[in-house]
Amino acid sequence: MSVTSVIQVGGMTCSSCSNSIKAEVAKIDGVESVSVSLLTEEATVTHAPAVTTEELIEKIEDMGCDANFMSSAGNPTSASSATPSY
Repeated sequence: MSVTSVIQVGGMTCSSCSNSIKAEVAKIDGVESVSVSLLTEEATVTHAPAVTTEELIEKIEDMGCDANFMSSAGNPTSASSATPSY
């Protein structure tokens, strides 16, 4: 089963930025699809449950953008993994 995570992405200034983020996030093992919207400043990522939102956020932040978790759907273990790790 796949998980779809939505991440708010700040700091993108052009379509080249959003395309670069899409390409880099797609390289993460377990990522099935990536959609990045410059207009809404959101990245929607469909991925295997083994891929964490922290991995996705770290990849985006490594590219110089701000990234914040917004939502996730489809995680088969959401009840046990809903507690964020700080």
